[in-house]
Amino acid sequence: MNAIGYVRRSKVSEDKTVSLQEQGRQIEEYCARFDLILCEIVSHDGVSGAKRERWYDIRAAVKRHNAGAVVIYNLDRLSRDAVGLLDNLAQLAQGGTQVHEVGQGVIDMEDPTKRLTTGMRGMFDEFFRHVVKKKTKDALGYKKSKGVRWCHNAPFGYRFAAGCLQPDPEEQEALKNIAACLGHGMGVDRTITYLKGQGYTGRMGRMTIYRVRKEMERRAKDREIKKENG
Repeated sequence: MNAIGYVRRSKVSEDKTVSLQEQGRQIEEYCARFDLILCEIVSHDGVSGAKRERWYDIRAAVKRHNAGAVVIYNLDRLSRDAVGLLDNLAQLAQGGTQVHEVGQGVIDMEDPTKRLTTGMRGMFDEFFRHVVKKKTKDALGYKKSKGVRWCHNAPFGYRFAAGCLQPDPEEQEALKNIAACLGHGMGVDRTITYLKGQGYTGRMGRMTIYRVRKEMERRAKDREIKKENG
């Protein structure tokens, strides 16, 4: 029987997750042990288990190789979205494609009890994903409030020095010029042209100008509300 493997890792760091290489190695060993012909391993690196678009790649590989089996290292590598997991497992089963989990064997979607167990595992995986997401958000928010490095690139107008956020004089001046240009009714392209004409060669993209304009609009709206309220 032809089979495809599927490996996924949502984090870049290999010290906290099972590497794609290790997942692939165990899938290869499983296929060899159960006489499955491994035709391809579909890989998603740095992709959340909640992204349902991944299933298009999986189903395309199944069709490409006329595979009768999809082999995964662990159920949570396949999905951390309970509803999407059950829907797509059911679609694969209806098409005659088995899903094998290393260490567990075939995931049986016909048996009501096993289907329930699979659904519960999917719910726990989804719950864990939301818990990790909230903890990460809270941790980054705390670092940001303390001015400690919380991301790879500092926000425009600032730089990281010794792990702390500090104003960048050149970018702060650029921000003032952007605000002045927008205040005079200049568009994004004219603003960029003006800054380049002034000799500014630092980082700056269209999104930076959009954000400045949005912030200016927000502040103008706040001033109007305060004026109306006396």
